[in-house]
Order: sequence, then C-alpha cells, then structure tokens
Amino acid sequence: LTDAEWHLTNDDYYAYQGYSWWMGDPDIGGYLDHVYVVLDKEPILVPENGILTFKLNYNCEPPGTDSSTPEYNGWDGCNVRISTDGENWNVINGLPAYNVSSLYSFGIEHGEGANIAGWAGSSDGWIDAEFDLSAFSGQNVQIRFAFASDPAYDTTDDATLFGMMVDNISLGDFTNDGSADDSFTASSLVPVGGDLWHVIETNDASSGTKVAICQNDNGTYNINMLDYIVSPTITLP
Repeated sequence: LTDAEWHLTNDDYYAYQGYSWWMGDPDIGGYLDHVYVVLDKEPILVPENGILTFKLNYNCEPPGTDSSTPEYNGWDGCNVRISTDGENWNVINGLPAYNVSSLYSFGIEHGEGANIAGWAGSSDGWIDAEFDLSAFSGQNVQIRFAFASDPAYDTTDDATLFGMMVDNISLGDFTNDGSADDSFTASSLVPVGGDLWHVIETNDASSGTKVAICQNDNGTYNINMLDYIVSPTITLP
C-alpha cells in the first residue's frame, strides 16, 4: 500500500453516507502486510474546550499475543494522533477507548516501540468517536489518522478485513463529510528502498556486454523495495 490507499470512496465500499475516507486498496478490498499509512489534517486552531468528533469504522486483524513478544497484545491496528509542530506526533486517547495497549505493527514492524495503543479487530460497523482536545485550546495542531500492519496477516488472508474508515470529521467550525479532500494529506511512512535498476557491463551477459540489473553496491538489495523496469510499447507479431 502507498499513500494513495487513504482516499475518498463512495457507498460501494462501506461508506457511511455519500463519500468516506478509506484506508484500503479497492483492488483487494482492504490492506496488505507491512504498511504504515496516515491521513493528516492541515493545521487547525483548537477552540476553547475543543472536541474532535468523527464517524469510525474499522476491521483488521484481531488482537492477540505471542510468547516471544509478551509486551505486545495486538497486531495490525489504527489510532489517532496529534502534533503541534508537524514533526512530533503523540497518540491521543478518546472514545471509544482503544482495545489494544501495545500494537506490534507500530511497535516492532515500524520501530516505534512498545505501548503504542490503538484499535484492532472490528468496530462492528460505524460508531461515534470523540476526543477531548481542550488541553490544546488556542493552539494550531494537526490531526492524524494512522493505520499500520505487520508482516503476517492481511486482507488476502481474510476478505472481511477492509482496514479503517472515517467520516464526518469535526472540530470547532471545521467539518469534512468526505465531499472534498482539500486540507488533508495522505502519505506512507514506510521508508522507500530506492530504485536500484541500472545498466552494467559484464563478461557473462547472454548477448553483448551489458545487462540491466536490480542490485546495490554490495551485490544484494534493500529492504522496502518496490522496483520496476518497464519496456517500451511492443507490437506483438
């Protein structure tokens, strides 16, 4: 999944009313392993006693534990975060309360460490979410909806796991019902492995002296790669 997986979708994909924000790939109806995708609101002034409200719907890998990582009690999951500088993000608590206190996907798979709380399993449909932001009254903040998965279980294993959806996002005078995507930015936080395709000269080419190779300077490849080499248009005989 890439940043494009956070997008507006209509009723064909479980939307609340009209269009909703969905963290999912329409081609598979959900998400794949090893993703960390976020939807960020542009800076917004929190009014006095500001309350963030939105509609929430999620279905991802059910919570669980493993004896090798006892400090984690959930796998794939999602949460809500806040930032006052656009660089440092903190998970915030609200209602409904997170049902997992330490998600493996954020903690191990994406390196944030233990005790990153979030929602996992299923919300069993659309529910109301509410976060008290009165502690940030008078400050410009950014709100982030975050989703992460580990390398073991995803929508290809269970077609009902559609990921995370939000709608009717409201804070003070601001509201977004999915009818427009302005003021929101979607991105992937998984580091890109780099495009390694290049041409080299070699003595063992099948013909001539040059080959196209996908390899780094150490003769191997990088993590988090998604590299392609594409031919020009070819007319088949």
